[in-house]
Amino acid sequence: MFRILYTSRQTGPISEAELQAMMAASRERNRADGISGMLLADDQSFLQLLEGEAAAVKRTYERIERHPWHTGIEVLLEEDVAERLFADWSMGYARMDGIHEFALVDEQLDASEQASHDEPAYRLLCLFRRAVLLPAQTGVPLLPERRDP
Repeated sequence: MFRILYTSRQTGPISEAELQAMMAASRERNRADGISGMLLADDQSFLQLLEGEAAAVKRTYERIERHPWHTGIEVLLEEDVAERLFADWSMGYARMDGIHEFALVDEQLDASEQASHDEPAYRLLCLFRRAVLLPAQTGVPLLPERRDP
């Protein structure tokens, strides 16, 4: 199992309808390729984690690098892993608008998450995962809904 986390800036305005259409196509392709992950977006940038078999993840990332919506792509994390963070999602999606209101509080991460990564973007993904997938444990509703059926 392989994981990559990257951030990029948008090359221009992208409507919510365009983004939703891209997400629908990506989810279908990801299901076929055995890829899971999540995308956080705001009006200027993307933060995305992809996970699956290394060859499939790398092909998907290379396609993203060529996509006209992305510029300034920076890989934040690239690693082999034992298990997926987002096994049930072909591609989770949420808006990051207003995410700055929520601090990255170490007490909200489990010890394994704290010990394995200090990268703030990775920590944000862990908080997102816990707030959406395990809301009863966190008690912190960072994002109100899960958008990947």
